Amino acid sequence: MKGRISTIKLNIVVFAIVAIIAMCIGCKSKQAITIPSTKTVEVEKLVTKTVRDTVIEVEADSSYYRAWIECVNNKPVLKNPISIAGKNQLQAPKVKLDDLGQLMVDCQTENLELHARIEELVTELNTKETQYVNVPVERELTFFQKVFINLGKIFGVILLGFVGYGAFKLYKKIYGR
Repeated sequence: MKGRISTIKLNIVVFAIVAIIAMCIGCKSKQAITIPSTKTVEVEKLVTKTVRDTVIEVEADSSYYRAWIECVNNKPVLKNPISIAGKNQLQAPKVKLDDLGQLMVDCQTENLELHARIEELVTELNTKETQYVNVPVERELTFFQKVFINLGKIFGVILLGFVGYGAFKLYKKIYGR
C-alpha cells in the first residue's frame, strides 16, 4: 500500500510540473494584427494657356533712282539712269518719262503684313500625398477575462503549494530527517 501511495504522489508531482509548464506556454499574449498603412497619391495637372499678340517689326527699306534729263529734239530724255533695288522686299523703281515731260516713278513691294500670335502652354503638376497610419488601440479587459486571470493566479499559487509540499515530502523521504 505504501508503494502505491508513493507512485500516486509521484504522478501528482509529474502532473503538477506538466501543468505548470502548460500554463506558462498557454499564457502567451496574442500578437496584435498589424494592418499595413495605406498611402494615396493624388496628382493634379494644371495647364494654363496664355495667348499673346506680338508685333513683329519690319526693317525700313528704300530703293534709289538717279538720272539726268536732257532735251533732245525738244523732247525730254533720261540720260545715265541708275536704278538700285531695296535691301529686303522693295524692288527697283520703274521710271517713265513721256513726251509731255511728265515723270512717273513706280516702286512696288509685296505685302508686309506679319501677324504673330503666340500661344504658351504652362503645365504644372501638383502632388498631394495622404498617408493613413493604423494605430493599435488597447482595449480594456472584459469582466470575465479579469475573473479568469485572477482565478488562474489563485489556482497557480495553490498548485505551487501542492508541488512544493510534495517535493518537500519526497525530499524528506529520500534523505530521511
